[in-house]
Amino acid sequence: MSTHSFNELTAPIDGPNKDLNFALKTGSKKVSSVLTKLTQNATQLAPNDACIIVIQLLVYTAQIHLADKKSNQLLATIGKFILKACRNESVANLVIQQWLYRLYVVEYTNPAQCQAAAQWLMLFNQSDGSASSPEPLQKAFDAAHGALNEVQKKIANICHEQKVFQDKSGEQSGFALLELFTNTCFYHSSTCPPNYENWVIEAVEHNINFGNGLTLAVLQRSQNRARVAAKLIDKYVRASSVIDNVEYNLGGMSWGLFSDLFDIESYSAKQANNVVDCMVENSTAKQWTTEQAIFASKHLLAVNEVAQCRRLLTKSKAAKKLATLLVEIHGDAPALQVLKVLLAGNTKPKYKLPTGGETQFSDINVKLIVLNELMYVQQSLKPAFDIRQFAKEYDHREIAVAGYDIIPEALAYMRGIHIPQTLLNSITEISYDASDEIYGQLMPYWDGEDDDFKPTSLADLDKLPNVKSIGGLDEGREA
Repeated sequence: MSTHSFNELTAPIDGPNKDLNFALKTGSKKVSSVLTKLTQNATQLAPNDACIIVIQLLVYTAQIHLADKKSNQLLATIGKFILKACRNESVANLVIQQWLYRLYVVEYTNPAQCQAAAQWLMLFNQSDGSASSPEPLQKAFDAAHGALNEVQKKIANICHEQKVFQDKSGEQSGFALLELFTNTCFYHSSTCPPNYENWVIEAVEHNINFGNGLTLAVLQRSQNRARVAAKLIDKYVRASSVIDNVEYNLGGMSWGLFSDLFDIESYSAKQANNVVDCMVENSTAKQWTTEQAIFASKHLLAVNEVAQCRRLLTKSKAAKKLATLLVEIHGDAPALQVLKVLLAGNTKPKYKLPTGGETQFSDINVKLIVLNELMYVQQSLKPAFDIRQFAKEYDHREIAVAGYDIIPEALAYMRGIHIPQTLLNSITEISYDASDEIYGQLMPYWDGEDDDFKPTSLADLDKLPNVKSIGGLDEGREA
């Protein structure tokens, strides 16, 4: 793959913009201002000119000193230009080619070259969210999985090195460089690249602290997410260490993975069940020691929070399946007695929706307007409904607080509320507005573009004897 040396690839060249040429040669503080102007017109540059400028910037990036106060700002400015220029397909293809080629040529046992590689990676990690990856760049990135894999192998060889590169926070290890590389996938790909799962699993095997929320986010895009999650959970459980038989220390992605597994917004009920199935079918959970089983019950099943654990076992078949397995094998352990008692007891749902108000209004959408006024505007009807809190407490099934559909249980909650006449008498004006709080509680991603919540009749207004004005409805009127 390599036919050029690192020195050849970092030799300065002239480009089509004289101001940029001068700024780069002289180390001028005007590099940022010149680049900012170029970025504004980046999509108007001829592809060949844009490509040459990108190569100039890759060369310059290798020479930046991160100890300088404005180095991060300078890297971000370069990154923004590159992302803007990559809206052109040919530029995007060249950028990925040149970027990966340089990363491959680097001799990672050479500190200076390794530092340059880290800075090239930083260009593509727009962690401040200031610029998104354009589609042509995402396509070029997705098409380069073979080259990405080759670069990953080279970086993985120095994972155990402690002083590989330096950033604002000090000297960083080989694992930090590998994290920087793998997290690039979060910003520039909507999929989980081939072999990414293996990269992460192998890295965790070497260092349990490897990875973070971005690494986990890419893994959740994988078609093999259940198998990968099961493997990682097993590794974290086996790596758990006990301090005074009470406290446990783990790092990396462990806490995120543990808290996400039975969180319906991260893993659907089906996906969570698949993860547990993988753990059972592969006999991984069956091989845990008693201490490891206690660790799993605490951090996966929240056994130390009895009420929370009971709700979890009631509404999640996957959680109950895992709990049953742990109790069958390690049920004599004192720390698992609570779990054993919960499983042996009544795990039927206990949460009851409000009742008594189902027939109070003939049009539920009129009632929603009234409830919004009382719950969220006047705040006289308490408690105000909070869909996230409701989803935690509701134990009949797992509810995802997301999506473009009305959450039926939330609507049933509103339908069942009986509103005292004294509160109805307190209302002097009502209006229908798609931005009202109550609609986001019922359908979190509703954009207000349809008439799902618009009343079809005002016949229920006789329930509101003191209303003086109505707004936002076709039949709106002044009383």
